[in-house]
Amino acid sequence: MKDKSKIVLIVVILAVVAVIAYICYGITKGKKNPIVSMEVSYIDADGNEKNGIVKIELYPDVAPQSVANFIALSNNGYYDGLTFHRIEDFVIQGGDKEGTGSGSGMYSDLIETYTITNIENKNVKCKNTTTGEEKEFKKSELPKDIEVGKMIWNIDGKFQTNVNDYRYGIKGEFSANGVNNSLKFEKGVIGMARSDYSSYGMTEEGYNSASTQFFIVNTDDKSASNSLNQNYAPFGKVIEGYEYIEEITKLYVDKSKENTDNTDQVNSENNTEKTDDKNNAEQTENSESAENTEEKNVPKMKSIRVETFGADYEVPEIINVESTISTINQYQATYQQLLQQQSQNSSNATTGSEETAE
Repeated sequence: MKDKSKIVLIVVILAVVAVIAYICYGITKGKKNPIVSMEVSYIDADGNEKNGIVKIELYPDVAPQSVANFIALSNNGYYDGLTFHRIEDFVIQGGDKEGTGSGSGMYSDLIETYTITNIENKNVKCKNTTTGEEKEFKKSELPKDIEVGKMIWNIDGKFQTNVNDYRYGIKGEFSANGVNNSLKFEKGVIGMARSDYSSYGMTEEGYNSASTQFFIVNTDDKSASNSLNQNYAPFGKVIEGYEYIEEITKLYVDKSKENTDNTDQVNSENNTEKTDDKNNAEQTENSESAENTEEKNVPKMKSIRVETFGADYEVPEIINVESTISTINQYQATYQQLLQQQSQNSSNATTGSEETAE
């Protein structure tokens, strides 16, 4: 009997411990800061491919919209395979599908979306528009208006069609934009890149233009870091694997100094006019452009995923920036026309004076 009593007591103790552990887990679940695992790939000085994992702790308490945005993009596979298009001895920057520093994210980049590839009886085959992963759904799970080639959106667990897609921005979480962000830029801190539209009289629009591009500070220069404070949104910091950021910086900053052809790649950020010209050139030389990209061995993000420890980070509050970008494009087009007209007038004046002299 005594042995049975001991067994019962042990079972009771274990049960109590399990209950306490479960309660503690429930209390602490989701309280940990999210941790990013960024797998990077680059070519070292000996021409060998190197891979490494960079760990970044995110701080949702200081920049909740920036963190939610980065988590949604990362776990949706948006960053997989993208390059670090800007590498300086100040920052390393990436996150642009164009690879130029001029691209802007789409609403669909934040959402799990699929393109329908085949409809057979009760099953529908789809392809993830971001990762290319094949998936099959039951026809009953999807809207009735499905057809091959159509996109379906998984919004809050509900499949939808005919959703309006658009270029988006998020609120800039820094003091110049009226947001108190206590995190300061220093070596290893990650922040959101954005556009500057102040020269067009659209300062606030520039403040709220960040979407997919981010940068990591890679300098100990306090004055350089301080130039970012108050004007850009820091939202996390590298906690492991910073040596890979350092090596990439050293390798590619040295290359850019040796090769003046890399100037456009090293310069940044959201210059729409430059992007249009560059895209037009690239469209006429697609194969050569692809070969040149391989030859440059641009460092890449093989994948980025975020562990949220059970916390649910919803899609951030986003701003439709289509009208802003359209306005900027109109400004730039008008400016180019004025320049061309001025050049033509100057040319005509010169020709006229020469004729008079003769």
